[in-house]
Amino acid sequence: MNCFDLFLGRLLNHAGVRSPGVRLHELADLGIPFVRFPVSVFWPDEWRHYTAGRNRYFDLLDEVVWAAEKHGVKLVPTLIWNVSSVSDLHGEPVSAWADDKSATALFADRFIADVVGRYRSSPAFVAWEFANELNTYADLPNGYKWWPKTDASRGTPAQRTDADLVSSLLISRVIARFARSVRALVPTAVLSGGFDAPRKNAFNLSLARGSADTADEILANQRRLNEGMDLLSVHLYPSGDRGSDVMLRDDYFRQLQLLISVSKALSKEIFVGEFGVKSGFYSVQEKASYERLLNGMLDSGVRRGALWVFDYSPMANDWSVTKSGARSYQLDMISKINRNLS
Repeated sequence: MNCFDLFLGRLLNHAGVRSPGVRLHELADLGIPFVRFPVSVFWPDEWRHYTAGRNRYFDLLDEVVWAAEKHGVKLVPTLIWNVSSVSDLHGEPVSAWADDKSATALFADRFIADVVGRYRSSPAFVAWEFANELNTYADLPNGYKWWPKTDASRGTPAQRTDADLVSSLLISRVIARFARSVRALVPTAVLSGGFDAPRKNAFNLSLARGSADTADEILANQRRLNEGMDLLSVHLYPSGDRGSDVMLRDDYFRQLQLLISVSKALSKEIFVGEFGVKSGFYSVQEKASYERLLNGMLDSGVRRGALWVFDYSPMANDWSVTKSGARSYQLDMISKINRNLS
């Protein structure tokens, strides 16, 4: 299960957010084995809650960890949810992440060491994840038109430049640095990059070519992307859009089988870090789509995945799933699957 505001909701003083103890108790009763959630902010100006309020930051995160230990729900924290927030905070472009001596990289090192070091002995943590969907716009020559987001009032630059483009080389460097940082503290840590499903031409994009990747090129791209990671991370949101250039948006069953074969070739477990079906007008159709999605993942061999998203009020009308809401059937189906798998 993804619980996006399990920690951030209280850190950022959002109204109506239930305590981590209540929510994790509820998930434990439903047989949910782990929760994926961010432990860092989205906008640069929000980093003040850590830089200027470290004691409160860790008091609130301690509550999450204690509740997880108490109720037996494991944790998969995403350490740097939005990488551009860190480089923006330090007045550097996203490309600074690839420079080991940049203020961006040094701050990230300190933050990761601070969080991982504090909880290195806790039994609650089943995996550590780097970022969220860093590969989405990788190697796109005009990718900065869509990401990173800009809002000068939140601490970003007014506009982006080529220095904010994300390349496969940058990802490889920051993932290697992440792996070194965490394993220096927890040598046996299970690591995930937090990636979305790749573009259908991801490998060729890195070579400035536009053709769709072959099976061998998909393997090469995933090997490069996940070097040093234990989990091969993808996100799965079926849209039925035959024109999508991202895998797992259409024909997802066949493509998922291909990615699982890639994960086995790389000796990594596939981790569907996000999956879900957006709320539709016809609830019967929505339920059928969701059931097909779950069965497709199971039949393909997926055993580790996290539904998007639990008890998240900003997405109440389209994605949020609660125990008593109209989409509670999604929790019920997952509970049944977990019982059968155990």
